[in-house]
Amino acid sequence: MAMAEIRIEVDNGVREKAQELFADLGLDLSTAINLFLEQSIRKNCIPWELPNADTIAAMEEAEEMRKHPERYKAYDDLDEMMRDLLS
Repeated sequence: MAMAEIRIEVDNGVREKAQELFADLGLDLSTAINLFLEQSIRKNCIPWELPNADTIAAMEEAEEMRKHPERYKAYDDLDEMMRDLLS
């Protein structure tokens, strides 16, 4: 099979972290990118779901709750939570 060289620009930090991750998985960066491209072709799309607006909003809300837990009520008791939900 003939091989083609592709040049891509990637943030240095992203490249280093990706190389570490894929090395832990027994892959080099070139093999990992080839796997991504082959899966994209096979599925005729990006091979994972991209977050929609609702998912992004939920992620932002979760991050807000993590940063400012004092603004939100927490429950240690399921019965108490259910009473609040049903009232």
